[in-house]
Amino acid sequence: MKRLSSPLPDGTEISINPGELLSTPASLILPGDAKDVFRFFYKGPEDDKERYYRLQWIDEPVSESAATKAGKAATATASAEIGTILVVAPRNERFNYSRQDDLIINTGNVSFRVIAYGVCKDPAQDQGRGCRERYYVMPGTKIRLQKSDVSNSRTRIGIWHGKQFITVK
Repeated sequence: MKRLSSPLPDGTEISINPGELLSTPASLILPGDAKDVFRFFYKGPEDDKERYYRLQWIDEPVSESAATKAGKAATATASAEIGTILVVAPRNERFNYSRQDDLIINTGNVSFRVIAYGVCKDPAQDQGRGCRERYYVMPGTKIRLQKSDVSNSRTRIGIWHGKQFITVK
């Protein structure tokens, strides 16, 4: 686990305080095609900042090293590294945004997802289905809709904030 200043490529690692992010179980062994639940508990400051953590797992095959030590043998194993970014929302959440034509600005302190669909800016991109686009917008950042023609009355813009859908246009 590593804490990040930002999940974007220019983000840097920040020292993590002991006990800030806990996980259970501590380790997990699963047979092929099995499933289990892995949970994370945030125990850090209860403030108005969104936090980002890089989580990585290494899939290691269970070895039978005792059996292979008895005689000469060669084995090859494959392993996979799996990673994701965990976003911890602020306890004191302030959701806010502004829109200026095709520009959506996150003026709050929590990330949200913008979706737009409808008539394409470039008619060559429209293959009878219109254009669709989705973006995650972090606090203090902005995105410009690239494909959708927001000046057209049939184009729609919405924001997913948690489980709530907000119609913007």
